[in-house]
Amino acid sequence: MTPGEIPWALALRRNGMHVGTATLLATPGGSELLSRTVLITAHQASTLSPAGTEVDTATNIILPEADAVRIPVERFVTHPGFDPVSLRDDIAVVHLRTGLPGGIQLPTPSIAPLAGTTARVAGWGALGEDGPSPNVLQQVDLTVLTDAEAVDAYGDDFGDGMLAAGDPGGGKGTWEGDDGSPLTYRSADGNEYLAGISSWRRGCGRADRPDVFTRVSHYLGFIETNRAPSS
Repeated sequence: MTPGEIPWALALRRNGMHVGTATLLATPGGSELLSRTVLITAHQASTLSPAGTEVDTATNIILPEADAVRIPVERFVTHPGFDPVSLRDDIAVVHLRTGLPGGIQLPTPSIAPLAGTTARVAGWGALGEDGPSPNVLQQVDLTVLTDAEAVDAYGDDFGDGMLAAGDPGGGKGTWEGDDGSPLTYRSADGNEYLAGISSWRRGCGRADRPDVFTRVSHYLGFIETNRAPSS
């Protein structure tokens, strides 16, 4: 992984300790503008408070690059419908104290990823069910599934506001430590967009158990209403 290759994937820290991944959103008008708006899951936010929580731009969370910076969190806005049992509405908007460049663009309903689309997820989660946790940001390609395929795998546990993606042959996927990780895809217009943020899974890289993400296009109104003011 080249430093800066996925600038919207931020390490989430609590009292200096790595606790997951956060996703930096682009400011309307361009990813080169500074943005103070980050997405995480609501279940991550439920364990945190602004005091002591930061995001880190380092690709290597143990030996950070010289130009890496840490930005304190100012505010969490958790979706009012969040259910910690079912993980419905598992999304929270985070306001940073200062802005960062390099955010990922939100999709529009007309360019949301179709089933069969290849998407990539990036995070610092453990490398397999019994694997170690990496120091360096990792990425894997997954295939977006239909809602019917997700319901076949999970029944009523899969609901509105969720998106499933996995490796049809098994072997690749998210795991512990990947919550909040961005799932992105390239649209026909050539731009990369945010499809989802990693929410939950059952097993790692199992062909019959796809990863479940919060479907970002379902929450555009909530996100836009609660964006942080630009720097």
